[in-house]
Amino acid sequence: MIYNTNCHFSRIRIGTNPWSHHVLGTEIPAEEGGNATSKYTDYFGYEISMLKQVAKILNFSYVILNPADGKWGHVELDGTWSGLIGDVSVGAFDVIVSDIFIIYSRTQVIDGSVTFDMDYMAFVTPMPSPLPKFLALVQPFHAFVWTTLVASVFVCTAVMCLIARGRTRLVGDHDAGGWTSFSAPFWFCYRTLLYQSPASDRSDGLRWVIGVWFAYCLVMSSSYSGALKAYMTTPTFTAAINTLKGVLDSGLPWSMVLYGEEEEAMMAQSTDPIIKKIWDEKKVEQYSPTPKV
Repeated sequence: MIYNTNCHFSRIRIGTNPWSHHVLGTEIPAEEGGNATSKYTDYFGYEISMLKQVAKILNFSYVILNPADGKWGHVELDGTWSGLIGDVSVGAFDVIVSDIFIIYSRTQVIDGSVTFDMDYMAFVTPMPSPLPKFLALVQPFHAFVWTTLVASVFVCTAVMCLIARGRTRLVGDHDAGGWTSFSAPFWFCYRTLLYQSPASDRSDGLRWVIGVWFAYCLVMSSSYSGALKAYMTTPTFTAAINTLKGVLDSGLPWSMVLYGEEEEAMMAQSTDPIIKKIWDEKKVEQYSPTPKV
């Protein structure tokens, strides 16, 4: 609630714009007398309740009007104030109500009451949704882990193949001869990873590599089984959008209602790349006193 300190009238001129849940009213059609400064009737809301109590205690009457431009008020390009702030600063209104923000520039032209409410600006985003069940087979591991797992099969295959070829040529290890081609060690690594039982004839020179691979497969398989059980029994949701960068990364479109407040100018002038992109690529929604649900 903002007031003009030179207000000494028995009939107070109240300026307002409807804004849920502070001030709401019924719109007056043009054919019934509605005009630029008298757009609503039957006002209600908690700031209207406060106004009625103050009027009763201080014994004054009032009339509620609206700013002709429909704005709350900011400094225009010509240096003048618009909206509710402009009207009360020049004496067109005696008091203005309805979620009036107290910011430094406004305190240079108007005086405010004690603060009785706090407000903040935030993006409203969809609730996280459950991930589809067809992702159950791949969801337990992160993409990096899957990439590492696939790469490890090829790395182990190459190591086994090189060791087998070296032992066959250098020491005549004929048991390793079947492992000199790429296919034999590859299928061995693949089947072991799936808990299959490969053939048991091995070259002595390959046993240490096979032992390390068995231990690796045991760890990875156990981790995957546990994560898969947890995923199937515990609902998993998409990541919540908690930051402005998250809004951009989500791929969702975003929209804003522009109603002439200072934060709009701050966003338009910001050099932060995230805020700048949000401002430049926004979709402008029409103002509505109440949320559209």
